[in-house]
Amino acid sequence: MNDTRATIHPAELLILLQMNTTHRGLAFTLFHHQCQINETIRESPFIVVPRQNFDHITANLIIGSVLVVLALVFVFIKFPSCKGAPAQQQQLPTESMGPTLKRLFAIPRFRLGILSQFLYVGAQVGVWSFTIRFVQLVQQGTSEHSATYWLLASLVIYAVGKTVATWLMNRLNPAMLLGTFALAATALLLIAVFSGSMLAVYALILVSFCMAPCWPTNFGLVIKGMGKDTQTAGSIVVMSIIGGAVIPLVMGIISDMNGGNMQIAFIAPLLCFVYVAFYGFWCVRKGV
Repeated sequence: MNDTRATIHPAELLILLQMNTTHRGLAFTLFHHQCQINETIRESPFIVVPRQNFDHITANLIIGSVLVVLALVFVFIKFPSCKGAPAQQQQLPTESMGPTLKRLFAIPRFRLGILSQFLYVGAQVGVWSFTIRFVQLVQQGTSEHSATYWLLASLVIYAVGKTVATWLMNRLNPAMLLGTFALAATALLLIAVFSGSMLAVYALILVSFCMAPCWPTNFGLVIKGMGKDTQTAGSIVVMSIIGGAVIPLVMGIISDMNGGNMQIAFIAPLLCFVYVAFYGFWCVRKGV
């Protein structure tokens, strides 16, 4: 049974700090009553709280205390602005979101780029989320603990790829870099999906290397040349990370439809990288 005492979470704290005085006082009062009720339940002789749960309570208290201190620092310390000259920004006429969105979505590179980022994030999350199950399927008898090392290897390979991609960005067209790495990821996923040997696992791990430049390169291509709409464009690109919740779901559905075969489910990120590669080479052709 989990511990019943209430703890205030970081998100709750931030919400409370944004409330006006009246609402904040009411919220703290309700939270206080919740704590009292939970404490009464915890002290009841009819409810047994396992001893090991108190270790989690201590850890949560330490983390929570640190976050409270950080929140107070942000509340009471004024940080310098990082947006340049405020006076000039205040002189700019305000505009509703409608015309801005209309201008942005009228640009093919923006529309295609949003979808590309959506699919890339979904592919990345999907690949890493199901790496352990993939290894256990291909290498029969592998324990979950042992398969975890392959996921760790993926993260290390990803870090190496970041270093290489950063070096290449100063020497190659970013769009060409995106297209090439995404195409390589597609080829590796083809091997991962259709190979029945450990070659499939090796190929899947190397996909993480190819993912390294995709997010920043795609982001830069989408918002390039957007002028006064750059901030809005960037915000929309960031929201495309919702793909990380959609593609893994699609992979799970594919796996269930094939009797739990997770290997065939990796056809979803494969198709995602096909589109990302298309977007990269499309930008090259358009001279972006």
